Amino acid sequence: TLIKAQMKMPDAQIEQIRLLGKQLWNAGLPLIDDLHNESYGWELPKNIQASTKNIQQFKTGNYIKALKSLKPGITMIIMHCTAPSEIFYKIRN
Repeated sequence: TLIKAQMKMPDAQIEQIRLLGKQLWNAGLPLIDDLHNESYGWELPKNIQASTKNIQQFKTGNYIKALKSLKPGITMIIMHCTAPSEIFYKIRN
């Protein structure tokens, strides 16, 4: 559900992913039910000053909303926590 909404994939591609998931499940491999990968696009609104406190509040609020919106099952939420520094670009690329 989240992958479809976040990646904006056509229904046919989503169906292929579901069929592949069923094959993997039937082969005895573990699977997650969904993937939350939206946090990479979370930009601090321009009307909010960029400070550690404001960024923390903004992202914490977004994660709380994301957790409350999850459907039953196992969902993987991707989160990379770091303090930006001169080597930060190496982590992102």
